[in-house]
Formats: sequence, C-alpha cells, structure tokens
Amino acid sequence: MRPSVHDGERDWRLELKLGDLESALARMWPMANADFLDLGDAGTRKSLALFLAVIWLRHPDNLALAARLHGALVGMFDSAPKDPAGNPHVTAVIKGEETTDRHIRLGSDTGSLIVTIITDSLPKRIERDAIHLAEILLSKRWSVIFAEHPIFITSDKPITKAHQTLERFGFGTKGTLVSFPLSPTRVLFMDDNHGEPGNQYYPLNAGDPAALNFTAMRNAANFIISPRPTDDVLREIVSLADGWERDEEAGD
Repeated sequence: MRPSVHDGERDWRLELKLGDLESALARMWPMANADFLDLGDAGTRKSLALFLAVIWLRHPDNLALAARLHGALVGMFDSAPKDPAGNPHVTAVIKGEETTDRHIRLGSDTGSLIVTIITDSLPKRIERDAIHLAEILLSKRWSVIFAEHPIFITSDKPITKAHQTLERFGFGTKGTLVSFPLSPTRVLFMDDNHGEPGNQYYPLNAGDPAALNFTAMRNAANFIISPRPTDDVLREIVSLADGWERDEEAGD
C-alpha cells in the first residue's frame, strides 16, 4: 500500500511521482542501453526528458547552488524596506525600471517570487523546476551516437551542457548542446539543429570516443566510470588534446 500524503508531516507526493517515473524508465531502459529506441515516440521522450531533469536538479552541486541563490535572494529582501509588521515591503519592489533607494529591481512578478523563495520546500522546487527543464529538453532535436562495443565513460555528474560560443549559458540558451550517456555504447544528444534530421541513431565516426569521453570527464564532479581501463581512456583524451594543441600552433 502506498503511504498517504497526509500521514504525519511528510509529503510523499514527490516520492510517489519519482517511483512512477522510475517504473516507466525501468521498462524502456534495456532497449535504451543496447537497442534502438523510437526517439520520436512522445511517451519515450517525455519520460526520458523528465528523468534527466530530475537527475540534474537533484545533483548535490545544483542543490548547493539553489541554496546559495535562495540565501542571496532572502538576504536581498531582508535589506529591503519593511512594512509595519517587519516584513519586506512588497510594493517597494518593482520590475524592469531603474532602481532608487526605495526599490529593488527584479525580473519577475514580485509577489509570487517572494512566496516561491520563502515557502517552497526542496521537493516542491524540484517538482516545479523539473517540469520546466523537461519542456526545454523536449523542444530540442534528439539523436544518439552509438558504438558496437562498450567504449563510452560516464561520471557522477552525467548530464553535460556545452555551447560553442558562450561561456555563460543555460539549458534554454539557443545553441546549447546537452548530452547524456545512456550506456557504455549509447550517448544521447539534444541540440537546436532543427534543420537536420531528428530522432536518428548515428554510428561513432572512426570508432574514436575520445572527444565524447573528454566532455564527460571534464564535467565530472569527483569520479568517472569506465567500461575499459581508465589508463586507455586517458591516453586517448591526452592524444586528442595534443592534436588540438598542434592544430592551434599550426593556425598561428
């Protein structure tokens, strides 16, 4: 029997939703690992997108970032003008105009923002933000690069995002490339190249995984997981980096 959402003080709704999501992924994961999923199937895409969003939001690095942002915003409001009850004077916070000594500039609706910052628990923030992030991932073009043998590494922070021209960017920034190793033979990519065919599987060019493994290793927080000896993986990455350096020197 599932626990009631009203038992005690704990709200079980997020745990129940995560359990349902894990059950859905368990049914498709054997095919995602070694076979060819229909990436155009709406149910498959929604389940994978939501799964990736939850993984990203629940990672300790991102939880810590959210906590720091929360603290900074609460501190900012705490320094704002107060009403007679000692609460931040909401009407003194404006949107999209120049600030004065009586105003704080923000980029969203003030009243709802205060409620969100102060009252939302961590599970509620994950639940809310996961849907938004999943929608961004669903809007991208999906494809998979596959290899015949286990060759791709992963890490304790498996979802990576990259941009060719920007140093600061987010999932919703145009041109952001998102990747995730589905298995040692499959890497899922999500990009904005909608002029190219979507929902395709592509064989690994020349059988060389160094570039993909370099991206995965660079994004790792503490460790990598490899189906091959890590010395072999590192030698391939070093060789790739040396080639990049030679190309740069030749260009100069």
